[in-house]
Parts: sequence; structure tokens; C-alpha cells
Amino acid sequence: MNEPRLEGTQVFVTFPNEGSKLDFEKEIPALLGYLRGHLKNHDIDIEVAVNENAKPKRYITPQDKYNRLVEINPLLDKLRRTFDLELD
Repeated sequence: MNEPRLEGTQVFVTFPNEGSKLDFEKEIPALLGYLRGHLKNHDIDIEVAVNENAKPKRYITPQDKYNRLVEINPLLDKLRRTFDLELD
């Protein structure tokens, strides 16, 4: 899934396949209810699309996986250095 894109009150979400899109569409009413209530904005709407040409990036080696996790949470690198851990 790509990052959701916001244009005004419209949220655009793109999925790599139809199955993911269908699963997400089942949850849209609850998600919209939550967003509209907490943001106090009843104009919010969600548009869902499928882009089967988009290939998710694969993290194959342990180093690739570790680098991705450090992008998500930089404190992971501090933890690794604190305990002098190595990747296999």
C-alpha cells in the first residue's frame, strides 16, 4: 500500500491488488465514522484505487530488513549499539 494522499477533504488510498482493496473497503464505514467524529469534519471521504503495476519493495537480506526497521524507528540502531549486537 502506498502512503495515503490528502487533497482537501478527500483521502486517496492505492492498493497493489483487488483483494486488499476489498478488505479495506469493508472497514471504510467504521474508519470514516471515527475520522469524522474525532476531526469534527463530516466532509471527509475516502477514495480507493488499485494499481497492480506497483510492486512492493522486498527486503531480502538481514541488512535490508534492519535498514528498513531503522528508518521506521531510529532508536533501534541505538539499542543495537548499546548491547553491541551484530546482524547475521
